[in-house]
Amino acid sequence: MQTARGDYGHIRVKNPVRALVSLLVLTFALLVVAKALLVTPPRIAEVVYQPIVVQDGDSLWRLAERTGLAQDTRTLVYQIMKYNGLIDSTIHPGQVIYVPVTVSGLASAN
Repeated sequence: MQTARGDYGHIRVKNPVRALVSLLVLTFALLVVAKALLVTPPRIAEVVYQPIVVQDGDSLWRLAERTGLAQDTRTLVYQIMKYNGLIDSTIHPGQVIYVPVTVSGLASAN
């Protein structure tokens, strides 16, 4: 039996325009999701720790700011303390502290 608007086997389409628009919207949504999944994640820079001799007036905060890494300074201070086995943020001139730098930052420092 055929309806006035069309009969496509066992699927009855009352409004072919609405069905076409829905199909196009669904296709677009799937393409957006597929593109998001296929985007290459940003490359994470390799970080190494470089020894720094503490100078008069230095602080962990200042050393962390000088790393040039795109991280919150508080996080960098914590990482420096953890890596160096410090229980607080006290440092002294002449003390050797290891600070994180990117491999490219290490190459430019030499």
